[in-house]
Amino acid sequence: MSAHETLKTLAYGWHIIRSDGVTLGFTSHDQAQSVGGILLTAQPGLAPTKIVSSLGTQSDGLDISGALTDDALREEDLHIGRWNGARTHIFLYDWMDLDADIVTLARGELGEVRQSEGAFTAEFLGLTAQLDHEVAPVTSPHCRARFGDYQCKLNRQRFSYEVRVMRIEDDRLFVDENLPGRVGDFAFGELRWLSGPATGISTFILDSDMRSLSLIDIPQNITSLSVQRQPLNLRIEIIMGCDKNIKTCSERFQNSVNFRGEPYLPGNDLLTRYPGLN
Repeated sequence: MSAHETLKTLAYGWHIIRSDGVTLGFTSHDQAQSVGGILLTAQPGLAPTKIVSSLGTQSDGLDISGALTDDALREEDLHIGRWNGARTHIFLYDWMDLDADIVTLARGELGEVRQSEGAFTAEFLGLTAQLDHEVAPVTSPHCRARFGDYQCKLNRQRFSYEVRVMRIEDDRLFVDENLPGRVGDFAFGELRWLSGPATGISTFILDSDMRSLSLIDIPQNITSLSVQRQPLNLRIEIIMGCDKNIKTCSERFQNSVNFRGEPYLPGNDLLTRYPGLN
């Protein structure tokens, strides 16, 4: 090395918050280091050069690829969706001066995660992906708010309940006690596993009756466990559902004042509802 050359001591870092709330950190350095209060474990299997070389404003359809070489990158977790939608921060830092400022390269979330033969590929959705969203709401007969968000103004915890799953038959979970409310009140709601091999994973509820729930998807490790032993006795949190209709908003939640839709606005078919005069 000549006297005019300077040794570069930069490394890539990843700060990831998974969909189940677990926070993880990785670095391209060959040793684990703590940056910004987050422990970054050495993960040479990730491919930072592919991420950085493709960053730009033209497209956010980037790919992060790597090998399943760390206990935190387990194939089982990828398969049941713990990494889908994970919030991701990619940055550069000086491994010789950990107190120095970091350089942010990208922020966003992981899209669909695919795996095969001990490796994975994840689509990275950066901030420019938000430009694809509508800048202004359009009229609709159904509510445009997400249940419990700042527009809906309801507290989701008021409609959250904890029960135990005792057995599974096909796509239906049978619980240990009668569910609150009426038949169907949990349709379009959300279920979160609080114990067992799928702890932290959430999924949507398709339908409900007084003692069972039908899900859009049951984690494979839960169905495998149900074959091995009965009863399951697994804790779950369930949240009542909203089908975005004004009747449900008014009768089930008494929240029609915050309904974000136009249920009584005439649609494009107004002229076809009545015959014209000759």
